[in-house]
Amino acid sequence: MRRNLPTTIVLVMTVLGLTLAACTSSNGPGDRPSSKPSASPDPTSSPLQDHGNGSFAYGSFVTFSSAGFRPKTLLSPMGTPIVWRNTASGPIVVHFDNYGEPITSGSIPPGGTWSFNPNAQLSIAYHTVWKGKRYAAFVQTQLVGNSGP
Repeated sequence: MRRNLPTTIVLVMTVLGLTLAACTSSNGPGDRPSSKPSASPDPTSSPLQDHGNGSFAYGSFVTFSSAGFRPKTLLSPMGTPIVWRNTASGPIVVHFDNYGEPITSGSIPPGGTWSFNPNAQLSIAYHTVWKGKRYAAFVQTQLVGNSGP
């Protein structure tokens, strides 16, 4: 079966992210990520680098519309607040599915935003229910190093 490039990239990055997450040590109780925004980036000027139909992107911004989350998979630098923007016609609540403790955004009104700064290398599966339909997506945070001297 032939796969297109965006699908292959998503699969490779997901496997790489899960592998990296499995190889890192877990955070101690004092190293818990923070759900409080810290110096939130301006959600109106997203530096999102989209790689294939909104299914995969590098950056720190996620948009929810009536079509669901965009991107479906976000690779984000560790320590950078991730911002969710609601562009749908009604409020949404973002629920983390695998964080270890319940994390929800609270109600995000149309046009509103919510940010979360993991301050850790981790993978977060999350979802919302809007107009009776469940929409899910994934964030992978990772260390970003420079390759120069």
